[in-house]
Amino acid sequence: MQTQSYSDVMQPPPLPSHASPVPPPKEEQYIFAGEVLDDILRLVATERNFSAAAKHLLKPSYFKEDARQWTCKTLLDFQERFGMPPSSGQLETELNLQFTRGLIERHQAADVYDLIHRMYKETPKGSQEYTVEVVQKFAQHRAWEKAIYKSLPLLEAGKYEEVDRVMKEAAQVSLPIDDGVYWFFEAALERIRRRGTDDEGILAIPTGILEVDLLLRRKGVGPGEIFMWLAQKGGGKCLRGDTLISTPRGLERLDVLVPFRDKGWYSLDQSFDVYDRCGKVKPVSRVYCNGNAPTIVLQTQEGIEIEGTPEHPLLTLRNGSWEWVELAEIREGDWLAKPRSEYQQSTAKHSLPILDQSLFHWSAVPLSRVPTVLDEDLAEWLGWFIAEGYMGAPDSAPTLMSFTNKDPQVLERFKELSLSLFGIVPREQSRKGSISLNWYSRGLYAFLDSSLGMAPSLSRGKCVPELLLTSPQSVQSAFLRAFIEAEGHVQKRTRIEVSSASQELLQSIQSMLSYMGISSTLHRKMGKATNSNVQENQEYWRLNIAGRENLGIFQQKIGLLSERKQTSLDMALSKSTWDWKQDRFEGVAHIVEAIFEDRRSQDRTMGGQIPRGQGIAGRIGDGGVKRFMPAIKRNVLSRRLLEEVLDKFNDAPRHLIEKLEHLLQFSPVQVVSKSHASCITYDFEVPETHSFIANGIVSHNSLALCQVARRAVYGGYKVIYFTFEMSEDQIAAREDAGFTNTSMWDLEDEDVKRELENTFIQLQGAFPKSLAIKRYPTRMFSIDACRSCLYSLKAQGWVPDMIVLDYASIVKPRRYSERHLEIQEVVQDFRGLCVEFGAAGHTANQINRLGASQRIVTGLGAAGSWDQLADVDYAMTINMSDMDRIMKMLYLYADKIRDGLDKITLGPLPTDFERMQFVSPTNLTPSEIIAN
Repeated sequence: MQTQSYSDVMQPPPLPSHASPVPPPKEEQYIFAGEVLDDILRLVATERNFSAAAKHLLKPSYFKEDARQWTCKTLLDFQERFGMPPSSGQLETELNLQFTRGLIERHQAADVYDLIHRMYKETPKGSQEYTVEVVQKFAQHRAWEKAIYKSLPLLEAGKYEEVDRVMKEAAQVSLPIDDGVYWFFEAALERIRRRGTDDEGILAIPTGILEVDLLLRRKGVGPGEIFMWLAQKGGGKCLRGDTLISTPRGLERLDVLVPFRDKGWYSLDQSFDVYDRCGKVKPVSRVYCNGNAPTIVLQTQEGIEIEGTPEHPLLTLRNGSWEWVELAEIREGDWLAKPRSEYQQSTAKHSLPILDQSLFHWSAVPLSRVPTVLDEDLAEWLGWFIAEGYMGAPDSAPTLMSFTNKDPQVLERFKELSLSLFGIVPREQSRKGSISLNWYSRGLYAFLDSSLGMAPSLSRGKCVPELLLTSPQSVQSAFLRAFIEAEGHVQKRTRIEVSSASQELLQSIQSMLSYMGISSTLHRKMGKATNSNVQENQEYWRLNIAGRENLGIFQQKIGLLSERKQTSLDMALSKSTWDWKQDRFEGVAHIVEAIFEDRRSQDRTMGGQIPRGQGIAGRIGDGGVKRFMPAIKRNVLSRRLLEEVLDKFNDAPRHLIEKLEHLLQFSPVQVVSKSHASCITYDFEVPETHSFIANGIVSHNSLALCQVARRAVYGGYKVIYFTFEMSEDQIAAREDAGFTNTSMWDLEDEDVKRELENTFIQLQGAFPKSLAIKRYPTRMFSIDACRSCLYSLKAQGWVPDMIVLDYASIVKPRRYSERHLEIQEVVQDFRGLCVEFGAAGHTANQINRLGASQRIVTGLGAAGSWDQLADVDYAMTINMSDMDRIMKMLYLYADKIRDGLDKITLGPLPTDFERMQFVSPTNLTPSEIIAN
């Protein structure tokens, strides 16, 4: 059927000479009115496609009221500059800037803030389809008006074909909300022509692993496609066996929790629980023994020590944000996270084993009774005895035991406990101004040795019995009260100081205090022994408790026995300042500033009329504002200021309050040293957070992603690498090793560094601005943060061909729900991002417990959600046993290959872990890369 033109159906006579010329259509004002006004602006602000389609059809003058006109203009300007609508925060920032510059009046600004609130938070009055139809009809109406005005002189001149063209253009005016559809038959010839050629029209970026690329239909990953790598967790990330782990039962040694000595992973018949960094109880049913391995020792400014293998990561504060850093990469001056809050302990007291009764009577001082439970009285007696007691070595003669002190109140209390617990009445003996209580008892020695694991030792060999570390808080408090009463004193400098020759003893006490929420420091000092004739200075250790908060908790939960020391503690508490230099929280100023900005936003919404006492100054006073501003500027918050925010702004947005409630304190690293000998190390898996508390420090449990990013750069593609776990420097170090074919361990060698400088000068010339790395803190930013970054780069003329996300399960979801649904949503959002920018996508995830038990892991072993694999195009698992690691090889399992062969195993594939690459024919040397 032939289509008739406009000139075929209508050829009007020429206009009479007396006809008045038709005036041009005016730019009408206030065209949109009523409830549809806000709905139109809402679509421009929140719907990317509508905003892009309508930016040339809408004008600020079409909207009634200044607030809507300003908002429309700002939205359209933002769309024109960045290719996307702004967020509510960006819109408020622009408004605040213009208000500061005097470009908008105060009452107008208040109206705009109210409008922004309605646009982003309130439900639309009408449906989206109705709003689009209103705008579309308006656009068509305006187009016909302009077409008629253009056509009149053309009709008069007899240019009917031009009239036909103008009218057809007007008829085609619409809102191109859709990007268009694919007409199958009409595109067939072009599709068939380019299929199988180099100009197929579909960009496919190889992974750089030949065996994998051969499985892919286009020998690579195309735009909008997602490749998921599932990495099997390797061993080696372990801690020393005597490390104390925070559990609901108390503090337990790692080598007790993991009762294995042969290297490998073990599944437990009965799981145990630990506390993660958020203070939540998490079950552990799979543990790892790493065998003998070299270790690194870290010591913080507070004296906390942690020893583990170089690969073991710790939660660290760098540049104001949290990141997991391996021990080998931690340097002096880095800040390690430590738990802020006390933990809930078990209330069950330990029963003691029943011993052979004959042992208790073969003694100069026979025992008439022995405790059967480790309760508060026995714990207090142990505190006194470990601090000031002596236990001789067993021999044929009765074993000498003694307790020495000069405080009558303390001596009387020790005698009372000895009588009630064991039926012992020791003999008193004066000794150099002190009183010594002596007795000979082989039976008491047998009880302490067999029931509590205490052995004869000098002061340097003393330690806290392990049963005490897992006892209820009341029992631990009784022990600490007696020990600190005997070995400590309250200084005039408003602090409690405890000294001992045993570092291990005070380290355990420091951990017990931390478990109760009391911060302390432990430092080495030199001095002369008070109970020896040795004149030379010897090594001692000093534990300090300071700060009103810590002293207050100590007084409440532990306290001191003697009236003299308790009075001194009261005086120290009254004189001490609230803040202590160790009680500070780093890198949290942005959270407090967000809470303050929420309060300012409410004030702006109310036109500056927020009720008295509800603003920032109303909540914390003018003096409080002055105290907070320097702290925010330094990005350091004291405990008191933190508590004040939580108390005064408890009605702030819940997600901000939760961040503050789960904050960790950070302690600077003071000493980094390598252990002189290997020791047995251990590890275990903690679900979801992969973190646990070790010696009061937070511990944590990307070869393929680095490889594919590097190979894409070789091919001349542009790559952006988003990391949500490791820092930009860590990712860059791994890429340094791969690009230069250099072992990661040699990167710090001075000769190697000089060679690398020359190599990278050449690489930069060959691949300018081809690889970008962007780091976001774990679970603090969503895919939208990546989108904003990409639009900012697009405005500079840089668009990636590949997007790497390291990795999906630690990206913040748009909304919180069940964990597996959150991960699935993140993967879906990542696909949308890749489709939007026409880029290939690579991401990764860890395997779960099911996967950890498999030699070759399938998709069912994906951590968090197997459903996430339904939203990816390709899924590959990386499989490597301990023997494979030694042999430097691994296996890949193709779990999902869209339009290709899957469910097959590839390997073994040679792998160079030190250079972060698969050994593949597609690998090139630096000189070959530059030459090509």
